[in-house]
Amino acid sequence: MRAALLLLLLAVAGHAPMLARATWRYTEPFRALVAHEMVTSGDWLVPTRGGEVILTKPPLYYWILAVVHELAGFDKLWLRVPSVLLLWLAGLCVFRAAGRQWHAGVAWLAALGACVSPLLLWHGGFAEIDPAFTALSVISAVWLAENAWLDSREARGRALLAGLAGSLAMLAKGPPYLLFVAGILLLSWRRLGVLRLSLFALALAAPFGLVTWAMAEAVGAERFAQVAATESVGRVADFGWRALLDTPVHPLRALLVALPYTLWLRRAWPRGDGPDDRAAGFRRACTAGALGCVVILLFFPERPPRYMLAGVPLLAIGVAPAMADWVASLRPLPSWVAPAGRAVAGLGVLALLVLPWLPFPLPGRSFVGAALLALTAPRLRSRPTALAWLLLLPFVIVWTFKWDTEHVRAFGLRSEAASAAVMRAVLAEHGVERPLFWRDPGDNFAVELDPDIPWDTQSERPPADARWLIWRHHDGQPLDEALADFVERARVRGQRRDFVLLERVR
Repeated sequence: MRAALLLLLLAVAGHAPMLARATWRYTEPFRALVAHEMVTSGDWLVPTRGGEVILTKPPLYYWILAVVHELAGFDKLWLRVPSVLLLWLAGLCVFRAAGRQWHAGVAWLAALGACVSPLLLWHGGFAEIDPAFTALSVISAVWLAENAWLDSREARGRALLAGLAGSLAMLAKGPPYLLFVAGILLLSWRRLGVLRLSLFALALAAPFGLVTWAMAEAVGAERFAQVAATESVGRVADFGWRALLDTPVHPLRALLVALPYTLWLRRAWPRGDGPDDRAAGFRRACTAGALGCVVILLFFPERPPRYMLAGVPLLAIGVAPAMADWVASLRPLPSWVAPAGRAVAGLGVLALLVLPWLPFPLPGRSFVGAALLALTAPRLRSRPTALAWLLLLPFVIVWTFKWDTEHVRAFGLRSEAASAAVMRAVLAEHGVERPLFWRDPGDNFAVELDPDIPWDTQSERPPADARWLIWRHHDGQPLDEALADFVERARVRGQRRDFVLLERVR
């Protein structure tokens, strides 16, 4: 219980800067709009956005957001909280699994990799599918990897739980879950045996299959199949020259996004242990899950770092014992640590000199982060302090540099949030109570302005009873002939598009 609370505090401390952001980021507004329409329409089976059916992702994450919406309202902070809580649950699962194999120090190193590793701090505190999918995939993969080395009746129940967690991961994002268990299954299928593999497959297929069947029945099997063929596995068909040129860079990218755990990568696959060594087998299985993801992505045209999120916790499990042994060693620090520390300190000094000339809200937190880098990096004298510095560095970066860049994006000139604030004032000035979005206004602008404003993206002409329209006008785009009965009352200038308020006059 004490370990769970401490891990929760660390997760909240690490993800708090992204949780507290004042505006939406990435596809957060898209997810929030879909969940909002689930709540307002009452249809929780088929996701919609602006009244249009969205089948690109399964509905589980939208259900999570919709439940939070019902309980806590349409609030950015609360809609982001489930992502962090699920990552914390994944960290707790890893902590307990690693604790059954090794001592508490190894368990803590593995658990930190599962909920506050650098890549997760960068992508975790968002109302996005990826953190939830990562957490569920990690829980399933860890239970499956551990299950291969259980010989008791508990193994059958654990196989069912691993399959159920995997099915939930697939209900969040679909077949990409298989990226992280392919290596585990390839390495451990003989030890798992036919019975446990069957139980795992049954639990994996049943919930996912039932929900997808119900969705296909609701929207039509042909339409559902067309979307499924273009998503996930179907994207392999888009493999081209650009993906081929990116292939040599992909392994390097994978090494970088998994730092600092890749520093111990060569010791992630223990040798010299017997085939019945449970701890060594568990390490090898988790490492195989992480490496399998990297290898399989070689055959996909898109390989952004967030696709490898679930691989980082699995790699952290594989290297955690090596990290603990490295810290416990009585030998001095490796010779490369001192030059690396001086190089990082030099970057901190350079940042202190450059930051005052950048359009950041200085003095800001970036200045503090640069000062900490300059002062602490050269002072690493022992292995425990070096490892502690590596683990705390992502917290410093997120609380300083990342905080400032997100602040600039959120409140910069002509941001979507700023445009929505101006449009709200314009609507109040003209006494507009029931506007209509004509065509697609963009997710961010729509959520920031008012998620309850209806959309009309399908009709050729505005409805006859619509007096006020809000229309997104791209630079250089000709005026729509369907708007001949409307006159422009106000225009809010954005970065590459304007938002126009139109009133019907005849």
